[in-house]
Amino acid sequence: MERQASAVAERRAYPEDDPEPYRRANRAREAVSDVATQFVASVPLPTSSRRSGADADGAVETLLDRVYERSRPDPSGSAFDRARAVGRADAVDGILVVPLGSDPPGISNWYTVSRSMVRYAGRAAVVCDRIEQRLRTATRPGAAVRWRELSELLVAVGRTVATVAAAREWIDPPETDADGAGELIAVAKRTVEHVSPDSTI
Repeated sequence: MERQASAVAERRAYPEDDPEPYRRANRAREAVSDVATQFVASVPLPTSSRRSGADADGAVETLLDRVYERSRPDPSGSAFDRARAVGRADAVDGILVVPLGSDPPGISNWYTVSRSMVRYAGRAAVVCDRIEQRLRTATRPGAAVRWRELSELLVAVGRTVATVAAAREWIDPPETDADGAGELIAVAKRTVEHVSPDSTI
């Protein structure tokens, strides 16, 4: 998705007979739809009160950010080592794998992957809005509509993922230990942010 949007956003001109903005929008929409379909197929998300900890969550989030920003990073570095040590990440033929499943340790990745999906959807929607405005300025209203629709799809996907992830946390709250109250308060805050009609991604 990011590659398609960046390719259009970096253009300096949009000639009237150039089909590239349409083609890129269609490819991006297919990518977003594939991810959304896979997520819906996983609902309800598996629940388990046992997680591998904030350090592993942070390591996985760092790895996902690298994938989002670079498309295919080399699985290496301290974040990869920390995530791999607890089974939260691996590499197959030099490609990063972040397992998702209904059993440990993959079950612990649902929370982090869901949170990252919401963030990426919001960022991508902003890029789509910028492309839409540039296409309208370049008198390409048809192409602009495609990017507006893509932005709306991203917002809808982000809100859906956020709501489903928040519901999972209430069904399966973190274990309450000495710091449990603070962690549950954080869950409550995230839930309110996700389900509020005035919230933004």
